[in-house]
Amino acid sequence: MAEHDLIAFAPGGAPEPWRLVGPEGLVQLEPRAWLGGNEFSLLVGAMVNGLGIGLGELITLERHVKERLLQRVLPDFTMHGGALWAVYPSARRVSPKVRGFIALLKEHLRGAGWINL
Repeated sequence: MAEHDLIAFAPGGAPEPWRLVGPEGLVQLEPRAWLGGNEFSLLVGAMVNGLGIGLGELITLERHVKERLLQRVLPDFTMHGGALWAVYPSARRVSPKVRGFIALLKEHLRGAGWINL
């Protein structure tokens, strides 16, 4: 990885470790990124513009991959962890529209390969 320009999520100033699961199990890397930030759109923009290699969920980067603006460089590795939350008021009084949206969101994420839903 030392020969590549890396772009990393760095919410506190220091890049977050990269936790990847590959053919031989979990690998954790401490990226030495030339660019770090806490705004994903900035990091994705840098990757799309050829400024380096970074991590991202396929569901987030899918459009860029389809348009051939990005490509996977470690296809045998996946990223685990993270969370996506649907936040809404009290579960006792959730409107049918909100319930329908959450059901649609779950279906979409299952279809995109997300697990534990």
